[in-house]
Amino acid sequence: MASRERPLRIRTMLVAGDKALAEAVQLLLADAFPIELVEIVASAQQCRRMLPEADPDVLLIADLPGAGAFQLAREVALNWPEVAAVILSGAETADAFRAAFAAGARGVVKLGRQSGPAAAWVISREELETQINQAAELVRIRSGRGPSADGQLTGRVIVIYSAKGGVGKSLIAASLAQRLAMLNPAGRILLMDLNLQFSTLPILANLEPAHTIFDLVPIAAELNQRVVNDLIQRKELPEQRTLYILPAPNEPRQADQVGQEHVQALLTGLRRYFNFLVVDTTSVISDLTLTALQAAQHILLVCIPDVLSISQIGAALRLLRDPQLGIPRDALGLVINQVADKANRRPAGEIPTETIQSLFDLPLLGQVPFDPDYARALTGGTLATGIAAAAQTYRALVGIDGIIASLGYGPPVASPQDGGRSRLLRARA
Repeated sequence: MASRERPLRIRTMLVAGDKALAEAVQLLLADAFPIELVEIVASAQQCRRMLPEADPDVLLIADLPGAGAFQLAREVALNWPEVAAVILSGAETADAFRAAFAAGARGVVKLGRQSGPAAAWVISREELETQINQAAELVRIRSGRGPSADGQLTGRVIVIYSAKGGVGKSLIAASLAQRLAMLNPAGRILLMDLNLQFSTLPILANLEPAHTIFDLVPIAAELNQRVVNDLIQRKELPEQRTLYILPAPNEPRQADQVGQEHVQALLTGLRRYFNFLVVDTTSVISDLTLTALQAAQHILLVCIPDVLSISQIGAALRLLRDPQLGIPRDALGLVINQVADKANRRPAGEIPTETIQSLFDLPLLGQVPFDPDYARALTGGTLATGIAAAAQTYRALVGIDGIIASLGYGPPVASPQDGGRSRLLRARA
């Protein structure tokens, strides 16, 4: 299917074996601007034949026998990554929803039937329109096409992930977000915390949250500028820079109230208001983490130079590269933290960077030196000021700036490790 610039309309195709269901969806979308129903087919076979010509943004899949809807969603995710599949399902169990997203679907709409002789289909128009809009925007954002459905600029998502705890993932997320804010004075940078139960980001950012992601749950699908101004935390940095922060809930039990659909809606909506979203995650690939990974332009896989961390990265890669998960393969990159350098030696037996890089078919986005002064700033509660200061304040921040440069979002870095010569850490092709 030829790549093209998308118009403001969301081209939508429907697969429905039940004629009454197809008519019900058609009626609901008759005047649902900017959604345009461009094609209706009755089977997966017809869909495969007509999809290249219809060239939809969103494919609605409903009423297919057996696991046909899941199978078609997998095929779409694998063969037509610019099309977002949304499944219309009568099942309401958590397992059914997980199966839909595991198959590559970008949304699920609940179906119901009225009792009585007519047995008409019951579909929420609001839910249907919301899922179509969110699915279309997720795919547009992931492919880097820029404008969202309403014509506003769309931000880029950088997800920080590690399969092993204790490797400095959250520290890198906080450092990266604050350095992006310092290096991009005209940009709006958001640090989003998906480590919902036991977050450390408020400590790293020296922040006492007045509002958290929990406060956005009831209005996740209805974000606007006023909500962003009132409920997103602001961290004032030196040189009149600002970092925006969406912290995890203050109480661990509140994490259970944040669902996959809320995270999806937030990632979609917040991109209208921020140039970059830096997302910290847990080491467990939950539905919430998977949603962030699927929407990312850049996924920073963080490891340290020891056997256990490297082994865990290998195991995570095997999962993340499963095409059924719909995670963009070209978004993955490696970051090695706590690397020894001439000034700060780590214990003997540390695995060399070159050896680690040779184990994975991944671009090396950067190396963050082991920096005792940086660690002391963390434990002393002065880290936020240090991160905002010039990179030369801490050797670790030279590595952070190197990551930003390798992603294309900052200037080349002068590194003390190479005599101060200007260098740009370039990803391998």
